[in-house]
Amino acid sequence: MKTQYPYLTAIAAVQLLLINVCNAQTLNLKPAPAKVTIDGSAAEWGDSLSYFNSQTQLNYTLANDKDNLYLVLKTPDLRQQANILSWGVTLCIDTKGRKKSSYSVTFPFQEADSPEPLGDNTDKEKKYEASLTKLKRIKADGFKDVENDVFTLQNTYGFRVAIDYDTHGELVYEEVIPLSLFHADELKKNEWAFNIKINGPQPIAKKEGEGNDAQQGMGGRGGGHRGGGGRGGVGAGFGGGHGGHGNQSGSDQGSGGAPKSVDFWSKFTLANTQ
Repeated sequence: MKTQYPYLTAIAAVQLLLINVCNAQTLNLKPAPAKVTIDGSAAEWGDSLSYFNSQTQLNYTLANDKDNLYLVLKTPDLRQQANILSWGVTLCIDTKGRKKSSYSVTFPFQEADSPEPLGDNTDKEKKYEASLTKLKRIKADGFKDVENDVFTLQNTYGFRVAIDYDTHGELVYEEVIPLSLFHADELKKNEWAFNIKINGPQPIAKKEGEGNDAQQGMGGRGGGHRGGGGRGGVGAGFGGGHGGHGNQSGSDQGSGGAPKSVDFWSKFTLANTQ
């Protein structure tokens, strides 16, 4: 009997090509629902979100109305959920279609000495941890109308963000940015580039006179405190049970066992809402 391996290999190659084409194509955004409430619920966006990125395994929607740009994403991945709650999501936009972070919004924003990622907790604990993001801040870069690049959720610029969990245990992230802040009325028919990034821990800069723990950043805290077990931890709970996703270089673990950030670039054209 003749082997079918070459045939199956060809099918797999075609499927992989189709996935890559889908990820690389320009998205033609759909108009946002008539009434959107930024509350960490994806109910108004339908049963499933519009797009899926195979690199990061993220389901997401980008949409717009005549006034705002919306980002909604969902993830069941415990490691990604922990990174979002601890270090936030960054949405980068370039209105000229380049892979360049001309504008970026990060929430929740943490300083360089941010805490360790949250563990593999119960549903009740996850709800509580998500509610704590209401006390955290937004960081916006590149917007000339924004005087302070770090500000609270209760801001006058029109940025709104919310995080919550749905009934299936998936983390839902919802964000709105006023289109007027991009000052790109003449570019609204052009392709825009965007980058969605789930942030990871940033290395802590070594201070003069400090030893290797400071030089390794998260390594000093992550190795002994959580890496071996205990509460699920980064090394055990998040690193062991999930394969690597996203635009990661090297291992999917940061120094000391903490997961690295994941991100992807693509392009879109705004929906015609006039």
